Amino acid sequence: MRGVAAAPEADMTDIREFDLHVHVGDERGPNPLSAFVEGLAARGVRYVGLCDHVEIYVPNKGPWAVDHHRHLVEKGWQWYTGDLGGLKALYADIDAIGADDNGLSTRKGLEIGNIDNTPDGFLELPDFLSHCFGRLKEELGETWADRAASRIRRFGRKVAGTGKPGVINHPFRYRLGEYRRQIEAGAPPRPDEILNAETIHRMADAAREFGLFLEVNMRTIRGAAREPRALDLLARCVKWLVESGAPLSFGSDFHKPPEAEFDPAVERVLRESDLGFEHINALVRRLGFDLG
Repeated sequence: MRGVAAAPEADMTDIREFDLHVHVGDERGPNPLSAFVEGLAARGVRYVGLCDHVEIYVPNKGPWAVDHHRHLVEKGWQWYTGDLGGLKALYADIDAIGADDNGLSTRKGLEIGNIDNTPDGFLELPDFLSHCFGRLKEELGETWADRAASRIRRFGRKVAGTGKPGVINHPFRYRLGEYRRQIEAGAPPRPDEILNAETIHRMADAAREFGLFLEVNMRTIRGAAREPRALDLLARCVKWLVESGAPLSFGSDFHKPPEAEFDPAVERVLRESDLGFEHINALVRRLGFDLG
């Protein structure tokens, strides 16, 4: 049964103070963790989820992981060992940044692409878990909505029993990318053939079954902004998410130190969807952030 959107909180906490999806592991390249921390603080962020892809630390057969392994070997980085050592080292770096000195409150995350090939031992280390929601060609289901709901439930079963929050990251990114390619090819479908209110509500229902959070991803918004029709559709999707009453997450997906200002496209989506702190409040509580 679909939920009802939560009533706004009495306080005036700003959703822009939260960024629950920032990559700060080996994937960041030569950029020090301090550069991310300083950049986030400069844009007014106070509560942060710092994470990396598990595939950087655990070899598996997926093409993304194979390519990344080659990249890390070429760079001389050592964390692609197949055990917990690299991830523990990353989390030790995060713990050492001194939140009291920079005004940030941080939590440690882990983004999982290949659900089946992620060892359970890695699920024990982070404060929260997220799924890198990607292409669904191998997922069972007749329609994209069927496959999307199936993938969400499959991640829910992986997270179930850990006691940790689970987030579906960038749930619309690849679908919107496909839409942009069709537009560029000169044969775009109707927007509602790509994403529509019923599909978004089905995804929200699947997430709610397992207590998962669906992310509004700023990187997806920036990508969609390259094509006005894609951005229009994404703005509607976020509004449908808000209307579904599903508990949400909000993150930038930064892989390099952030710029100080928020993208105008992000501001537009926030404004048109009425997305605010009250919609991520459930995840904020689960993560134990002290808003005092």
